[in-house]
Amino acid sequence: MTGDKKLLNLAENLGTRLLPVFDSPTGLPYKLVNLKTGKVKGAVTNPAETGTLLIEFGTLAKLTNKAVFYEKAKRALVETFNRRSSIGLVGTNINVETGKWTNTDSHISAEIDSYYEYLLKCAILFDDADCRKDCHSSTIFFSKSRFIRDKLICSVTSWSRNAKSPVCSAKTSS
Repeated sequence: MTGDKKLLNLAENLGTRLLPVFDSPTGLPYKLVNLKTGKVKGAVTNPAETGTLLIEFGTLAKLTNKAVFYEKAKRALVETFNRRSSIGLVGTNINVETGKWTNTDSHISAEIDSYYEYLLKCAILFDDADCRKDCHSSTIFFSKSRFIRDKLICSVTSWSRNAKSPVCSAKTSS
């Protein structure tokens, strides 16, 4: 972003050394990776951590023209979405090797809240149709909550001019 090729090369090197976290059977990232050996550990993670690398890896993919960074990070986000409950909720903790929730409690606070932010950011920053669809599906569920509907969702109705339908059309008050 600064145009400094040395910094970009360092970022690409680090990104490459982080890629083994996505080498789980599900594509969900392990929590830890040894940057020297590539050995991974920490098979239980949470939705926020499954999506946390998307913005950085997406940007790195654009700057290096190496799609693998975006593809791996996006798959993790989509795999989390695909494991929602029958009523559309994600749990608190998930095993990256089995794809099974180890804690099915759901809420919109630590360990889960950022996951929804990453869906939205992916849709906006990368104009990604899958992320837009998944974000829209998630916001339909949460739109029943007046605070979320009025303060969070409606304040971003212009986030995609390409969307077939807005997330909501209500105006928010200050």
